[in-house]
Amino acid sequence: RLLLDAGYPVAIVPEDLLGERLSTARLAILSECEGLLKETEEALRHFVQDGGVLLITGQLPTSAADSFAWIGVTRERDPWQDHIYLPAWDSDGERTPVLVHGRFHCMQTAADVEILLPAIQPYDCSFGMRFGHGTGPASLYPSDVPALVRRRVGQGSVCYLEAPIGSAYERDGDGWQADWFRGLLER
Repeated sequence: RLLLDAGYPVAIVPEDLLGERLSTARLAILSECEGLLKETEEALRHFVQDGGVLLITGQLPTSAADSFAWIGVTRERDPWQDHIYLPAWDSDGERTPVLVHGRFHCMQTAADVEILLPAIQPYDCSFGMRFGHGTGPASLYPSDVPALVRRRVGQGSVCYLEAPIGSAYERDGDGWQADWFRGLLER
């Protein structure tokens, strides 16, 4: 739904058919996928190495013991925030950050992973802190915690967005999230 509302056609492909569909794709998205077969992970790695782009959102999937180690990202076990803000794409400062509800974890990245966007934490907030309306206002400044990262792998790249924007959009239906996601896909 998020992709459609962002203005992009989408094909949802079951895991057992993914390998054959990747040959015609330029972008594959894994949204809050908990786990995949080792064969699927290998097909995705080859897809990226051959020039494709893989976007993973919300959490890192697991397959075998290495758990997508080639992505170059690990995340802390305990959540850092239960909602965060993503910086707006515009450079003129007219837009406000985009709120995304859901568990957000800090991540560690390999040296060759590029940080594309930092997370903006709720002002003076920590995980589990409750507000009267359930959402803390955005801090004035971005944090030093990455929200969106990219790693070049072969001829392609893999991007990881820690924020669970798919389920947040499904729950909240926030048009700003669809607009922000459209900006991500354009980039």
